[in-house]
Amino acid sequence: MVFLGDIAFYMATLVFAAGIYMVHHACHHDSGKPCRLLRSGGYIVIVISLLGMLCSGFYWLKYFSEGAYSTRQPSHHSMMMNKKMDNDMMGGMQHCMGEMKGKTMDPDMMMKMKSCMKQKGPNPSDENGMPKGDHEAHH
Repeated sequence: MVFLGDIAFYMATLVFAAGIYMVHHACHHDSGKPCRLLRSGGYIVIVISLLGMLCSGFYWLKYFSEGAYSTRQPSHHSMMMNKKMDNDMMGGMQHCMGEMKGKTMDPDMMMKMKSCMKQKGPNPSDENGMPKGDHEAHH
């Protein structure tokens, strides 16, 4: 994550250098008189790049002071595993809730649902990540 802030700052620095080159080239134009359009464009590029550097630097420091760079961000793989676990848990809940469809939730029913969830646990999946009962249903 810290590298994204670095990259944004370095890109703004490159744009700044391009603006400096534009101004320099405009002042040393072949015809002897400065090219006003190129010089004006160069100054605009310089100002925009400086604003970009200030913005990137400000947020880099802000996130740094909040501790955003002190811990590693979760990887795509771990986020996908968490999503699969959530889907498995929801499948188990739906199974237990289906058994109680149309009934009022009283303390006895709550105990039955908790018992069902403990017995059911996460929905078992095959190698494709599909709940085992659903694998045959999709054929």
